[in-house]
Order: sequence, then structure tokens, then C-alpha cells
Amino acid sequence: MSDLRDQMLKLGLITEAQVSAAAAPEGPRTGRGRRNSRGPRDRGETRRIPRPDPDAEVTPEASAEAARVASEARVEIKPQRGGRRWYYVGRDGVVPSVDLADGVADKLTRGDLALVESPDGDAWLVPRDAAVRIIGLDAAWIRTFAG
Repeated sequence: MSDLRDQMLKLGLITEAQVSAAAAPEGPRTGRGRRNSRGPRDRGETRRIPRPDPDAEVTPEASAEAARVASEARVEIKPQRGGRRWYYVGRDGVVPSVDLADGVADKLTRGDLALVESPDGDAWLVPRDAAVRIIGLDAAWIRTFAG
């Protein structure tokens, strides 16, 4: 059985350069246990979302339509203390975060909401049906979607 790195490399999800850059020196690893390990999750029914072809070119019209759908379906997030911090990988490879109320974070985890990011770096939430439409138009907008 091969390890996860080999499987991801075989599927083309990572490159050899990324593998060599992520290679960490072997040594003692103290204080690096998993926090909040909860075990396997029961997500109920499995949702199948059509995934776009990664080699397909995105037309400017499709990207503009994705921007229109994302901005029209925007879900406003009210600032709330004591919520959860949600990290995601931005378009530029940076890992920003947004503070979410527990209920909103649960909806994001379940796939009822999706986190989208504009080319300018602005991020917001959209409902599930809008996320499915955006994926069909320009999947680069989607940052987090559990559908």
C-alpha cells in the first residue's frame, strides 16, 4: 500500500516540486498531537456534486456569470464573539480565516453553505444551490464546499 503523498502525486493533485518542498526533516516530534480529535463523522446521506474538468478552459463569460451568481447569493455574516475561526486556502496560496458563529460553521461543514472568494481576495458565504451553479461556471471561486 502506498502512502497518501504517492496517491496524490499519482492523481496529479500535487507536483514533484511540492513534494520536495513539503518534505520535513525526520526527528523527534514533541507536542504535536491532534487536538479535538473526534473520530469518524456520520454525515448521513452522500451528496454528489458534478466536478469540473481541471483541464477545461474557463471563458470570461463563465467567470463573469460566476461572479454575478456569487454576489447575488451573498449571505451576510454578522460579527459574533465566541464563534469559530474558519481557515481556507486563498487563491494566492495564503491561508486566511473568517470568524463564524457556531451555527454558520455547522452549515458550512454540512454543505448547506459554501465559502467563495473573488479574484480580489474578498470572501463570503453563498447557499448550496448557488455554489453548485458557481462550480459549473468557474470552480476557482469556491474555497470551501462540503457538498
